[in-house]
Amino acid sequence: MEVKGRQKTISSVFFRYACFYTAGVLFWMFLVFVVWYVLDLTGEVLPANHMETRLSESAEEICKAPKVTEDLLPEGCGYGVYQSDGKWLYGTFSGEEIEQAWEHFRKNSIYARKRGYYRFIALDSQEICIVKYEIAPRFKNEVLEKYLPNLDVLLVLSFIVLFLIHTVLVSRYFGKYMRARLRILLEVAEKIRNQDLEFAEEHSGLREVNEILSSLYQ
Repeated sequence: MEVKGRQKTISSVFFRYACFYTAGVLFWMFLVFVVWYVLDLTGEVLPANHMETRLSESAEEICKAPKVTEDLLPEGCGYGVYQSDGKWLYGTFSGEEIEQAWEHFRKNSIYARKRGYYRFIALDSQEICIVKYEIAPRFKNEVLEKYLPNLDVLLVLSFIVLFLIHTVLVSRYFGKYMRARLRILLEVAEKIRNQDLEFAEEHSGLREVNEILSSLYQ
């Protein structure tokens, strides 16, 4: 018996779901970009060079200050003040970083670990102030900046989570669709196995399955 209506092939079904999957991934990428753009547009995100710019603006004030304090520096910076011979005086550096910062000053190396940088400021008191800062976008909101990871890392992690959720949902939906189309074939095979040959002819929505069903009915 010829099946009426247009039949789908397994390859066409797979291609449709592949297109849907790809479109979903592109959508989540676009959504992450839009979130970044909106945050930047509304001023909720500070640019990556925010610390560096603020530090340059405050450099003259730091030089003339009788004592360097945290309120003279951009939020999130660490610092240390040394004598000209390298003797530690005060600051927020601790332990190993005290030695590391001075070693970088001695070698005139501004590159710290990860995304950190050093800024060397000669004070009017003949002391040396070494400031450590980062080149990275930051949240303007102090609470978000304190409890959330770096913004670029957060957006990448968000995309990965959305990507995995999207992958699971699409694969489950595709599997459910295929199981529904193969159910008739399994039922017919079970009846034949039980030698029950009195059953009405049915059809699936897939051409390949219909061809197998036709052979079984004959």
